Amino acid sequence: MEYPQDTKETIIKYSNFLKDKKVVLVGPSPHMIQSGFGKLIDSYDVVVRVNKGYKISKDIEIDLGKRTDVLYQTMLQQLGLGTTMPIDELKDKIKWICASFPDKKHKSFIKEFIKFNNNRINFHIIDKEYWESLKDKTDVPHAGTVAIFDLLKHDIKELYITGITFYQVKGEGNSFYYKGYHKRVNKSKWVKGTKHDCFKAFNYFKKTSKKDIRIKCDFMLERLLNNGKK
Repeated sequence: MEYPQDTKETIIKYSNFLKDKKVVLVGPSPHMIQSGFGKLIDSYDVVVRVNKGYKISKDIEIDLGKRTDVLYQTMLQQLGLGTTMPIDELKDKIKWICASFPDKKHKSFIKEFIKFNNNRINFHIIDKEYWESLKDKTDVPHAGTVAIFDLLKHDIKELYITGITFYQVKGEGNSFYYKGYHKRVNKSKWVKGTKHDCFKAFNYFKKTSKKDIRIKCDFMLERLLNNGKK
């Protein structure tokens, strides 16, 4: 089975969509609740979220904002991901859906999603060679990490990152997600046992953030960058 990939037209279209834009990437960290970041998030030219981030209840819009222009996803067929997404409800709200993992495990899910989507929402697939190089540096990056580096590949003005801590901040119930984002309670044991190396990804991002002036971080990520593990 060949790996799905973007057409030249899709590459140009996604690049033009992001060109010269101020972009905000919103993650699911629990510190987003009671942050009051909603208006700031919605003020950006492009609002990017990951996985189930498009499901925002009215009571937390003040913290997370309302808009989702771009969504980076694993494409795994879980509730609210991949082919279980409510595409007809989202097609007039989300401008792009992006497949974060163009690898052997996920390629069948990507192909199934392409058929399911049927061009209702623009679809971008991360370049496989670039993903492999990122994997070498981060040991299987999370969807949020993929989103950061894929966005930085493009000619954007700014990337403001909020709600992403590389799984270094926990909230209620010892969870790494804000309440309602995910059913799983992610404890430290899960993070250590996963194939993702959170701290390796964090350290690679830390090095990148020192070189790329387009990167801006919220207070929590800034605190981790200044005092986090090395």
